[in-house]
Amino acid sequence: MRPSTLLLAAVLTILGPSLGAFALPADALQVYTTTDPDIASTKPTSVLANPWGAPAAGAPVTIAPGQTIWFGFLNTPDPDKRKYFRFEMSAPAGGLLGLTFGSAAGFSDAGDDSPVSKKFVSSYLDGNLAVREYRFTPQPEWERISYTNPAGGAAVIVNVSAGSACANSRPDLLTSSLIVDAGSIGSATPGAMYGTPRFNALWIFPATVPVNPAALQPFSAPVASGSWTSSVVYQTPLGGQRPLGGVLWHTLGLGLLPDQDFSLALALLNSLVDRHYEFYAFNATSQQMLQLSLDLSDLEPLTYCVGKTNSLGCTPAITSQGMPSASASNGFSVSCAQVRNNKPGVLLYGLQGRGSNAFQGGTLCLQPPIRRTLGTNSGGTGAPANDCSGLLSIDMNAFAAGALGGSPAPELSQPGRSVYCQWWSRDPQDQYGSSLSNALEYVVGN
Repeated sequence: MRPSTLLLAAVLTILGPSLGAFALPADALQVYTTTDPDIASTKPTSVLANPWGAPAAGAPVTIAPGQTIWFGFLNTPDPDKRKYFRFEMSAPAGGLLGLTFGSAAGFSDAGDDSPVSKKFVSSYLDGNLAVREYRFTPQPEWERISYTNPAGGAAVIVNVSAGSACANSRPDLLTSSLIVDAGSIGSATPGAMYGTPRFNALWIFPATVPVNPAALQPFSAPVASGSWTSSVVYQTPLGGQRPLGGVLWHTLGLGLLPDQDFSLALALLNSLVDRHYEFYAFNATSQQMLQLSLDLSDLEPLTYCVGKTNSLGCTPAITSQGMPSASASNGFSVSCAQVRNNKPGVLLYGLQGRGSNAFQGGTLCLQPPIRRTLGTNSGGTGAPANDCSGLLSIDMNAFAAGALGGSPAPELSQPGRSVYCQWWSRDPQDQYGSSLSNALEYVVGN
């Protein structure tokens, strides 16, 4: 037995005697249910007037023949993070093979007309257990998932459980690491969870690239959570062997509360960096284990930081459309709305991470060294009007490929490279003569 395996056994003995699979812990995500499509179009709430049903933790739910049921979950929205979501439905008496999956979605407001981006990650189905996992970008305000029991069959009695972790995470080619700048587990929103868990052990295992056993595996969390240590291990907390290794971070202190941020770096031996990981979090409150699949492939861009209000009272807002790609010569536009009309602008970009430094009366959201694209004009309403109808835009796939001229950094065409960008534009009436948007982080795809 490897020393790391002995250490893992010792840690699990200290942290808790019962480590079942993720199955109905008393403080998992609160499950809300409805069979009314109108009710399902608005988020559940924790108030007494909530029209959704709210079964007790682990309580069975009956799906009648010919009935569609929606399961709803609350969240703490955060535009700076992605949500990794796992849904489990079990039927001890069987019958799940007769159910029809409907849909899964996350939403950025209280209704269902503003869905966030969704990526299917994995699923499993047999007669007794159904599992579905998704990645939502950005971290939504609420989620729902639906199933239908076709007419003519028998009623199916199910138990439902769900868990989640939210993170600003990315592969980092500079350090051959998985970087989690800010991660959290569960949600502190009222009514989002059955209880108040404390997570005092986290594991991450890469799927294809070995862990670097000689490297530091840093972890940072609030002091109140305890003193954390890291160890390279070769076995999951549920007993599976992982010859490529993984890292266990644990504390004998109180542990992490829901929505309490942590950061970490998982050092690997390959500069390409893995895109798929297993994640486990041990909940000391319920003595249960949360298990999630982390899919970092084709990561959707995330906005972050704060734009500078211009002299007309508008705040420029950065957006993107399409996907960044190292092989495509177009198809990824980075734009900025709420810009003064008919003014020059340029997209600033960097490769060293997010920044937050005072700059020209606003915030520079990039770490140096900072580069720039070619200039462009905002257009909008013609002179002599002065308004915020301008729009700045550039196709970063085309710029990276050299199709627009200039001197694009070679890293813009390197799969897996993280890029950070922010629009600068002219504002003659501003004290500094300039305007700044918020920022966008994206990862170059294949």
